[in-house]
Amino acid sequence: MTAWGCVALRPLDFAVLGPLQVRSNGVRLQLGGRKQRILLGMLVCTANEPVTAGRLIEALWDAAPPPSAEKNLRVYVHYLRRILGSEKRITWRAPGYALTVLPGELDIHLFEEMAAAGTRALARNALAEAAGSFHRALEVWRGPALTGFLDIEHLRAMSVRLEEHRLDVLEKKITAELALGRHADFVGELRVLTAEYPFRENLQSLLMLALHRSGRRAEALEVYSTVRRALVAELGVEPGAKLQQLYQDILLDDLVSHAATPPVPAGRSDREALQQIREALNLIVQLLDRFDPPRP
Repeated sequence: MTAWGCVALRPLDFAVLGPLQVRSNGVRLQLGGRKQRILLGMLVCTANEPVTAGRLIEALWDAAPPPSAEKNLRVYVHYLRRILGSEKRITWRAPGYALTVLPGELDIHLFEEMAAAGTRALARNALAEAAGSFHRALEVWRGPALTGFLDIEHLRAMSVRLEEHRLDVLEKKITAELALGRHADFVGELRVLTAEYPFRENLQSLLMLALHRSGRRAEALEVYSTVRRALVAELGVEPGAKLQQLYQDILLDDLVSHAATPPVPAGRSDREALQQIREALNLIVQLLDRFDPPRP
């Protein structure tokens, strides 16, 4: 017996971050026909928790189950148990069936564990450690989650949630990388990502930041202008406060640099630095007044 309350199960690797796969000692198992694979996908996505027979039947036959649906469901469960090597892998727990997944067997769990480790490292400013954890989490993915089952409502909803989590981890990874000074290294990747997800403002912010810190302020400002035009034209909204603030910060930095304000030498007091900033801002105001002189 094990701590899971059942006889020892042969180790398996369940993978849904891409096409559904199950492997035993590195050998991919043949999971049978489409309905068996849909059933397994439903059980894997709620690993160790029961899924009601009604919900499984709905996933398998949508709104038109045959009169023999419950019997057919039991047959599919029987064959999956044989494929997975034990009746204990899929058990009846009223009001439904549950798939037993041991620690380390499911790619979703591995992804979430490494992503959580990266988030903890990022919170304590361990940037290299965070970037490494996020990178390993993303390497678990083999393609869009649950590829081939996006016509099944329950699995499509799970795929959307997983993809949102993947993008969140990707943004955190790039944030850590930029904080490590690797701005130029990620401009190309961010260009691709922002083209794929044009309304994801966090990615747009990261691209603007990477360009700005690579000495490409004009391009960073153009990114904002492009995003703003798209948001206004297609959604009728302005960019969010975070993106607007970043635009203003980059614009201000650009004006200060053109005003030829010298850098603050190391060792200057905070008061001296603040005074220098005030002088720069006064100069900016004077420059702006030239473009908007007082009316008579």
